[in-house]
Amino acid sequence: MMKTPKTIVAALLSLLLVAAVLLAVGCGGGDTALTKAEFIKQADLICQKAEKKKAKATEAFLLKTHAGPGNPLTHAQLEYQTKKLVMPPIRSATQEINELGAPDGEEKTISTLIKSLEQASDKAEKRAEEPNPASGDSYTQAAKLAREYGFKTCFIYY
Repeated sequence: MMKTPKTIVAALLSLLLVAAVLLAVGCGGGDTALTKAEFIKQADLICQKAEKKKAKATEAFLLKTHAGPGNPLTHAQLEYQTKKLVMPPIRSATQEINELGAPDGEEKTISTLIKSLEQASDKAEKRAEEPNPASGDSYTQAAKLAREYGFKTCFIYY
């Protein structure tokens, strides 16, 4: 029996469908949630990378603007620094941590922490838009939650 192009395409599509289903169900491996210690370790690594990215971008910006003692950043520069250099790595880290999936039984705690981080980021960006931003720390509550949960580096210094 000779195979037609339609038969070959149908067979290939069937194989691709089977492969996709096997990948989706993990070949029967089941769901493996991270332990709390594994979650903290991975999240802290994500935060360390974000912190390095944020520091590198900020340092380059400060050098470019020649900011320093006697030459403070303008309001527009501060807003740019916050919105374009500082916040993107923080928001990205928050999203990556959320995508790790909370350890079993920790879903509510992690959800509360993620929401707190997102609200703090929103508040920091809004404050950067103000002509005379009030001093204060948008991340106080999020940092408290992060420390209480056991993070070593993640969001505890904001």
